[in-house]
Amino acid sequence: METDIAKLTSIKQTTLSAVLCANVYDANFAIPLNAFLAGDSKNPAVPCSQIPKLDLSPWSRSVKRNLDTGEDERENKLVHLLLEILKEGEAGDEMK
Repeated sequence: METDIAKLTSIKQTTLSAVLCANVYDANFAIPLNAFLAGDSKNPAVPCSQIPKLDLSPWSRSVKRNLDTGEDERENKLVHLLLEILKEGEAGDEMK
């Protein structure tokens, strides 16, 4: 249950701007911090690299625990895939 709370907390801290940035492959893309409002001096557009990303560590801890116990293999594969995709994206960002 502690892991579920950590996962929920991580999701609640994620913004629409972060979700949009995670799906844009342009390192120079800028978006307002609050994607629901127009960009202006109070809600400036910032590069995606400055917007906090979804913290997947609660899922990686869950995967390690499940791998140790042999539980929920499907969830483990999905989380491993998501972590690999994020690592590839970060490596691509560093190259630009």
